[in-house]
Amino acid sequence: MPIQWKAIQRKNPQNATAVPKYYAQDVTRDVWDTDDLAQQVAVRSGMSEGDLLNVLRTLADVIAEALSDGDSVRINRVGVLSASLHSDGGAATPDELRRIRKEVGVNFRAAPELRTALENAGDQFTGDVTTLTP
Repeated sequence: MPIQWKAIQRKNPQNATAVPKYYAQDVTRDVWDTDDLAQQVAVRSGMSEGDLLNVLRTLADVIAEALSDGDSVRINRVGVLSASLHSDGGAATPDELRRIRKEVGVNFRAAPELRTALENAGDQFTGDVTTLTP
């Protein structure tokens, strides 16, 4: 199925007097959870849904452990996950930096195979257009 998108009009933040332009924005139809993934993989693989749920839950735990240990995780044909950490602001000294709140996140870099699959899926305009109101 092609990736659906809609048109969104946006202003140029660097030039307030410029004419707004339209940009494509992807449309998310639904969110799949672990149960949905297990069901779909079970249908294709012949494994039981329960076994796959256990594998997916264990995979999530192992990925979290690897990332918190400072390792990256490469899932072939999917991509690479790595932890990220950023401070809310700068500090004059390393000791001061230790007291500043830090934001933790996860970076994802898609594998070439996944990007190719998405490119091959194509795209489809939904017909939805969001225009800025004066």
